[in-house]
Formats: sequence, C-alpha cells, structure tokens
Amino acid sequence: RSKDGTPIAYERIGSGPALVLVDGALCSRAFGPMPKLAPLLAQHFTVFFYDRRGRGDSGDTKPYARAREVEDVEALIREAGGSAFVVGLSSGAALALEAAASKLNITKLAVYEPPFMVDPAAHHAAAGYEGQLNGMISAGRRSDAVKYFMRDMVGIPAIFVVLMRLMPWIWRKLLAVARLERAVQAVADAVPNAQHRTLKGQTHNVAPEVITPVLVEFFAERLTATAQ
Repeated sequence: RSKDGTPIAYERIGSGPALVLVDGALCSRAFGPMPKLAPLLAQHFTVFFYDRRGRGDSGDTKPYARAREVEDVEALIREAGGSAFVVGLSSGAALALEAAASKLNITKLAVYEPPFMVDPAAHHAAAGYEGQLNGMISAGRRSDAVKYFMRDMVGIPAIFVVLMRLMPWIWRKLLAVARLERAVQAVADAVPNAQHRTLKGQTHNVAPEVITPVLVEFFAERLTATAQ
C-alpha cells in the first residue's frame, strides 16, 4: 500500500540487486514494454514492476497528484528492501526523475525519453492542454481523452489515432513518431553526473532486447564501484 492507502499491484521476479521499473502513461504490467523487459532484466536483478495507480490491478484514489505517484515509487522501494536501482520509460522516466529529486533511496537511475518540453513556444501552446484533458476525463469522455492526448498533445497524426482505435495492440509501434531528442539532452545536461546515450535504430518504443544490455552495463558500474 502507498502512503495514502492506495493498493499498488506489483510483481517480483529474478534475483540480484533490487530494480524497480516505472512504466509509461498508458501502460501496465500486462500492456506495454514491461512484460518483455522485466524477464530480461530478471536475469541480472530482482525486478519489481507494477501497475501505476489507476491502471491494471492498482487502486485509483482521487484526486490525482504526481506527489502520490512518487509515494508509490517509494512504496515499491520499501518493498524492495529500502533501496533500489530505478528504470523509468516515457512518462515513467519523468516520474522516476521526480522521485530521485525527492531524495528517495534510489541507488542509481536510468531513464528513457522523458516527455519534457524545452521549447518556450511549446510550453505556451500546451498551457491549455491539461485543462481540456481533465475536462474530458471528468465528463466521462475517456475515449475522447485518449484521442486528444495522442493527437494534440503527443502529436501523432490523426490517421494513426484512427488506426489505434481500430487496432489497439499496435499503439506502441505508432509512438515512434514522437520526437524527444532535445528534451533528453536537456535532462542529461541538467542532472549531475549524468550519462547520455543514444540507441541507434530505436524509437520511443524501445526494443527490450536492445535496452537491456545497456541497462545491465550501466548498473554494473555502480556494483563494481561499491565492491571496490
């Protein structure tokens, strides 16, 4: 249970140092990259992956606040023994960065394409997005909210949004149109002692078999330093 009492569903697999996976906005333990990524990482770590609140088998206490999601990450780290490596993907990367900034006991953090905006013009254009999105959700227009998020906020072409609604299992492949290079570089520049790596041929929908060896190498540096 998280700090506010919300039940958070998670799975624990593998052995070795604890590693918590934080997934993207529309993902869960059963949908998205984690079902394939977690078993690969479990060959090297004790992996904790979970349904973010409001998804899958986790609870959905209102009102929503990012601070509550940070507390969810804290609860997972507590379950992991009090400290852990953390990997965040997409909006999960932004959440993981906020968790680290909140001084949770994160031994080392890896994030993949946090969806930040670094262009002042983009910030101005996005000013009304949250209000419109929240209005649709409050009115029970969930399908419209997802379409609006994908088309107007993420920037996926309208025809692809139509295809996603007809074939929901392909949505992850269509996220490849997202462009986050500038935001990722800005994060690397802002975070002390950060490393910035580019995975050739990858999109926002990173292949688990491509990112796994990079993560293993990255976290191994910490294990080696600790052993010495």
